[in-house]
Amino acid sequence: MLNILVKKHFRIYEIVSKKQHR
Repeated sequence: MLNILVKKHFRIYEIVSKKQHR
């Protein structure tokens, strides 16, 4: 169960990091 949450959170973090990298 935690794996799913971590995967979802990781995906959001990646998108935010890419947006902030601008």
